[in-house]
Amino acid sequence: MIDFNSAAYTGFDLHSYRQIAIASPHLSPEVSPPYAYRLLGPYTVGLLPLPDPLAFRLADSAVCLTLVILFYRLLVEQGIHCGVALVAVLLFACNRFFFGLLIWDPFQIDDVLAMLCLVVSLTMLFRRRWVWFALCFALGCLTREAVMILIPVSFVYLWEEGTIRKEYMKWIGAITPALAVFILVRVFVYADEARMGVAGILSYYQMKFGESIENALTKEAWFRRLVWSFMPLTFLPFIFPRTTFSFFWRRRYLLLFFLLVVITNLWGIDPGGGDSERQMAPSFLPFFWLIAALLQQELSHIKWALPAILGGGYVSSLHHLQGIYPLPNKMATLLVTVVAVVEISAVAVYIKFSAPPKRVS
Repeated sequence: MIDFNSAAYTGFDLHSYRQIAIASPHLSPEVSPPYAYRLLGPYTVGLLPLPDPLAFRLADSAVCLTLVILFYRLLVEQGIHCGVALVAVLLFACNRFFFGLLIWDPFQIDDVLAMLCLVVSLTMLFRRRWVWFALCFALGCLTREAVMILIPVSFVYLWEEGTIRKEYMKWIGAITPALAVFILVRVFVYADEARMGVAGILSYYQMKFGESIENALTKEAWFRRLVWSFMPLTFLPFIFPRTTFSFFWRRRYLLLFFLLVVITNLWGIDPGGGDSERQMAPSFLPFFWLIAALLQQELSHIKWALPAILGGGYVSSLHHLQGIYPLPNKMATLLVTVVAVVEISAVAVYIKFSAPPKRVS
């Protein structure tokens, strides 16, 4: 677990989330925006009859486990075979930025809750359970701002399904509570002992964009955002480009989902592209759904392929900061990552050219 008392983490936003939990059931007016509006996780943790670090640890672990289970169910419902879906969610759990980091730093529980809300909201959208979609989406607006991508994503999904004209009133009714929650929290909750107000919402996010855009557009930030965060599976979609193209062509709402996560990643980036990987965490849903489709269509016909790829995923999960037995230094982390990337890519290339791939029908 992160040593939150260490001087190395004095500037981390975990301190704001701890303030919210300590003040619960009241609100702390001293917490800075945007952390003051991310209430769902730390405020709920503060209501638990447990000491601060333990409450965050237990709640975060429970939410992480729930996320893995519900993501597995979503994949199975969308036609991924059970065994392949299991491998895909285990690969997700081995990702050091989208999952491992959030186990190591349980104070970022809202990151996990945001991903959970995205999974459940999409599941309810697919089932046309509009009330549950509205409820989960509204709760997600109390986690992180990235959840708001559900508005355009759900619209494009209904458009692709050809039902937007028939269901647009239900869609409007379902997204309205989320919009209301997003705005009202910023109007009525104090941050830095002041209220943002309706007029201040747009200007605030414009200011934050201006503060971070120079950092966000550096080569290092783009590398961390689009390459490093998905290691060791980054190159798998490019090894099977036809299947990748077909996957997104049939699910353009997931391509939009991914692109919108990249756009939201332009806010709040520190010098050197810092935190780019963690802020890409919502993209786990389209990415690992794609990975599941690639495993099923291109690799699962070779019995040893999935265990070999899962082994590479586990090796890449090792880190010099995280884990019960952390690696000795950054160089060791880089080494195991390179080994995992080479191993997984080699398996995929070997199978692609040694056995006919199973194409999408």
